[in-house]
Amino acid sequence: DGWAWDMFKLVHVLRIIKGMRIVSGNPRVQDLKHAIGGAVVDLLNIVAVLLYLSHLFGCIYICIVRAEIASFLEWGLVSEEDFNDPEAYRYVLHYDWLPPGYIFKRMYPLLTGDYAGFDDHLNLWLFALFWLVCVISGAWVPIPKRPFEALYGTALVFFGFLVYAAVIAEFTVAWTQLKVAATRESAEANELDQSLQVCKIPTTLRKHVLQFNDFAASSAQNVIEQMEMPGTLRLQLDMVNNRNLFLKVPFFKNCDLTQIMMLVQLIKKEYVWPGKVVVHENSHTRGLYMVNRGFCKLTTLGEVKELL
Repeated sequence: DGWAWDMFKLVHVLRIIKGMRIVSGNPRVQDLKHAIGGAVVDLLNIVAVLLYLSHLFGCIYICIVRAEIASFLEWGLVSEEDFNDPEAYRYVLHYDWLPPGYIFKRMYPLLTGDYAGFDDHLNLWLFALFWLVCVISGAWVPIPKRPFEALYGTALVFFGFLVYAAVIAEFTVAWTQLKVAATRESAEANELDQSLQVCKIPTTLRKHVLQFNDFAASSAQNVIEQMEMPGTLRLQLDMVNNRNLFLKVPFFKNCDLTQIMMLVQLIKKEYVWPGKVVVHENSHTRGLYMVNRGFCKLTTLGEVKELL
């Protein structure tokens, strides 16, 4: 019953998959996925799944070790007193499936169901993981003595081939995508910078545009689709690109581009109802009005002179 409960707890670890799905839905995690690339995320998922499967296989290995030690006790090869006897452990030391002596001599409480009396869980789990990695990588192939051990060892070796193939393939794809993405972003940034230089955009404004481009490139894809350049930055670009038109306005006649850009930061939005008089003739106004959307009428002595 105790072993069945242990196996139930192992399968219960499947909750980690649900936790991974919850974490993957976090917006910050989505931004990280977009920044590092889909292939890298797939590689990390494979590593996480491999660690989980290694945990399960390692726990199965521990169950096999417990069964083997129980058989040693049943056949009289070792006794409870022999667990602390190095000579007795040396008798079974040649058996490749058993853990080292410092772990083996503490495993007796596991056989009697006294799980609270076993205080070396971390070392046992680390050795199980080490043993499993050695078998999967082919660095060490233990010799089985029972049919189920042979089947289990064969499954691990076959699993090792699949692990090598999956990890190497995903690592190659991830590395390629990272290089392609870095090259593409660098090329796009250089192309944008050259385009701004051709348009004779001031250095300060060009720097702000490139910073916004870098920020947009590091954001999530769904954010990029909804992202627009800030209104102030877009207006500065429009004024610089159409500087010849603005310099013809008497108000901007003696201003250079830097002064115009500084004035843009002082611009405030104002919504006007249809038919409202914004500025009366021969009166002072609070500032310079520029029409962004819609139309306005310019009247002199009650007559419409121009429609903007």
